[in-house]
Amino acid sequence: MQPFRELRRSRSCRSPRTRGAACAPRRAGFTLMELLVVILIVGTLFGIGVGTLASLDLGRRAARGSVLNVIRSARTSAVARGAHSRVRFDTENERVVAEGVAVLGTWHFERDATGAALFDGENQGGKLIDDGYIGRAISFAGAKPGSAMTVAVHQDPGFDLSRGFTIECALRWEGATSGRALNVGNIVQLEVTNAGTVRGSFVPVAEDKTRREIAGGKTSIETEPGALEPRKWVRVRLDYDRRLFRLYLDDVEVARAAETAKVWKLEGPLRIGDPKAGFPGALDRLVISAVTSSSEYALPETLVFGDDTPEELVFAPGGYLDREVHARAVAFHLVDQDGGRQPVRVGLYGTVE
Repeated sequence: MQPFRELRRSRSCRSPRTRGAACAPRRAGFTLMELLVVILIVGTLFGIGVGTLASLDLGRRAARGSVLNVIRSARTSAVARGAHSRVRFDTENERVVAEGVAVLGTWHFERDATGAALFDGENQGGKLIDDGYIGRAISFAGAKPGSAMTVAVHQDPGFDLSRGFTIECALRWEGATSGRALNVGNIVQLEVTNAGTVRGSFVPVAEDKTRREIAGGKTSIETEPGALEPRKWVRVRLDYDRRLFRLYLDDVEVARAAETAKVWKLEGPLRIGDPKAGFPGALDRLVISAVTSSSEYALPETLVFGDDTPEELVFAPGGYLDREVHARAVAFHLVDQDGGRQPVRVGLYGTVE
């Protein structure tokens, strides 16, 4: 129901005698003063908003997010591959690099062409046996001298072990005699002695007097005698991450040596078996992996790594921080030109904050 005054005005405007300026429709609008006040308020609010956005510095926040993503990629690699991974911080060049493990080749010996698509090998004297670790295996027990399988991995430029490697296989030793089970490019070797000792070795990079890179002396590790039982399958793993060279039997670490040098380049093919002395046993499920760069990031010019930044973060298989390297959670800062500090923290269980 309309108010009384409004109803009264409507009726009076119907009469010709009262129709005029008083009955003309009213127009809505702003006065000049009102417009000036509105413009002043909008300008003030806009200035406050710009200042707030500037104080957020989205570029620096994005840089911090990129650093966190690199760390997360290394942790993901450790979980997915079940192998150590690391994050290296280059504080001189303000770069962060994640390194994980990538499979280069696998050999399962279920048929005569036993390698992966790019690495089918040439088998000379090895026998495919049915009682392998899983399915069939290749055996050189009782084979004539010179028997071995050769795979030309050194002809593939992507087969690079320089940053580190993991070599896994199942091994069965027949006992009594010694022999070399694997020789990767004359650089990485896996041997068994007549005492049941397992020995692993690789050739690191060294420098001569002119600081030119040369092949160094072998870094070797081995088990106690009797570590292998004759005619019993055992899983063997050699792992080198440019911090430790480790030997595992059935996932139990049995030997280690400290080393940080790069691995020398391959100088020949992969040889399974020993073409000189022969290998008294069988091999199955060979997997060769290498440490590769999975992700990296360079800080913008407005940011640097703080003095509390570690040289590296090491994730153990499973994605938690390696307890041998990190006794507690790792925390450091990114520092901007104005002295502002953005925190980064990695928990013992690998949580990135």
